[in-house]
Amino acid sequence: MRLTLIGALILFLVAGAVSHAAGLMIIPRQATDKQIENYKAMGRTANKLYPSGIKTAATSKVPRDNGDTSTLRAFFDFTKGGFILEGPLPKNAAYWSSSMFAHNTDTDFIISDRQITGERFKIAFIGPGQKLKAGVAPVVARSSSNTAVMIVRSTMSDRNDAARVAALTEELKQVTLTPIPASDFEH
Repeated sequence: MRLTLIGALILFLVAGAVSHAAGLMIIPRQATDKQIENYKAMGRTANKLYPSGIKTAATSKVPRDNGDTSTLRAFFDFTKGGFILEGPLPKNAAYWSSSMFAHNTDTDFIISDRQITGERFKIAFIGPGQKLKAGVAPVVARSSSNTAVMIVRSTMSDRNDAARVAALTEELKQVTLTPIPASDFEH
């Protein structure tokens, strides 16, 4: 009887540990898949940059979303190649950053305006196994998965300053996301 109880307890603990480990692997990927499904439901396609605009209480689905941030977003399918994100560092943002999250939600890349010299940025986003030739971009962000999500955040010092918000919006319209030509990859 005692061995049966100990065996059952061990089986329960092992099953719990396996379930927990499986959840840690599956749930983040499902969260990314759901986010991409939501993008597609809005008519968005992979490998294209979309502005999210400035959030308000009426337009934000995320509780306590940062209303002082204007964002650009893209989801990548690196089986189609890599991409260059390029544009001016916004002078009308108090802070700027670009981040890329792998399919399992790991942060594969983050850079801020504090790390970029000059008035412009150029970042190559590439997938696993892809290798660029030297000099394609000064910054290379490598994803650990073929599916990834990229966010560019520009934080405003005062969202109520209509002129600065308009100026920041115009600066962000100059940011581009373009495919990297096959000739820029090592084969």
